[in-house]
Amino acid sequence: MPTSARLTRFLSALLLGCLLLVCPRPGSAQNSAQIERLKEQVEANPDDARSAYNLGTMLIQARRLEEAAEFLTMATERDPEMGPAHYNLGLVLRDLKRPDEAAAALQRATEIAPENDAAWINLAGVHQSQGKFEAAADAYRQAAQAKPGNVEAQFGLAWMLLQCGRKDEAEDQYHVLAALDQGRADNLYDQYRNAEGAAPPAAPANDLLGAVQAGDQEAVSRLLQEGADPNQKDGKGTPALHLAIKAKAAPVVSLLIQARAALDSRDALNRAPLHVAAWENDPESARLLLEAGAAVDVPGFDSPADGPSESTPLIIAAQSGALETAEILIKAGAQVNALTNVRDGLFRRSALFWALKENHPEVAALLEKHGAEKFPPGATQN
Repeated sequence: MPTSARLTRFLSALLLGCLLLVCPRPGSAQNSAQIERLKEQVEANPDDARSAYNLGTMLIQARRLEEAAEFLTMATERDPEMGPAHYNLGLVLRDLKRPDEAAAALQRATEIAPENDAAWINLAGVHQSQGKFEAAADAYRQAAQAKPGNVEAQFGLAWMLLQCGRKDEAEDQYHVLAALDQGRADNLYDQYRNAEGAAPPAAPANDLLGAVQAGDQEAVSRLLQEGADPNQKDGKGTPALHLAIKAKAAPVVSLLIQARAALDSRDALNRAPLHVAAWENDPESARLLLEAGAAVDVPGFDSPADGPSESTPLIIAAQSGALETAEILIKAGAQVNALTNVRDGLFRRSALFWALKENHPEVAALLEKHGAEKFPPGATQN
């Protein structure tokens, strides 16, 4: 298949995965019902790879990883050329602590779409976690070739070259990195200097993301002290702070904030950390962010279907049914009648509108108690 066709197919499937991000929250009755309907589709269509892939992706959102691995594997068997299925399978297997299988799935994803730098970076991370530094260096190099401006790839390559004892090549790579991001280059230098003579050497900065996702407070603290960048992002553009909130790891969130992680950083969906805390219903992380100075009404969230929405965290909390986080936001002064702004004002919705639409009566009652209106001035009346 021509490269352009592979890329088009890959991006199309990824878009379907992104659309699942706006599905109901994991564990909700509606979400469970959708999963059961998809299972019926998979059983009724034994040759349909797409339904198995969609089911696997939804199970990831529900954090049912063992089942997700099963159906993503089924998708790859039904369509061996479905790159996103191999890619997401690799990520799931990595999270399930099955690194050899994860590496195989990610390797296949890179074979199908060699221009996918995120697949190369995650493959490098798996090799790195196993101490396979040469293989990790090769994967980082491929990611850098696929996207020369990818700072994480350039940083990872430089670090792995150092771990392999290839100092001359690492020095050349340092200059490449410095041309892209002098701060990360300085971080690399400091990290290497701190690791000189140590056994084992200091963990590479990419390990911070793994420690954050695992909620490993001790490892995160150590890595930050060794100079790891608290603002680094994973291959999907998700900052460390967002990952910590998704992991419900408030102590790690606190460590990142203390290390000056940006409170207004954005992920691929243009969500600030407070939006993620609202979506995940993580009131403790929301409190930490607000106490550190995060803007309570920060607008954000670009819907894969409708584009920029300018939703406040309270609106996100209303959509997701995050009662405890909504209470924290309101106490912090959130505007209960703030409106979304979708498609240049075509749709302007309130938090109460979304709480009622998504059937979250407790959140709706909380909003009404504090003076919220379903259709405040300026709202779309339908």
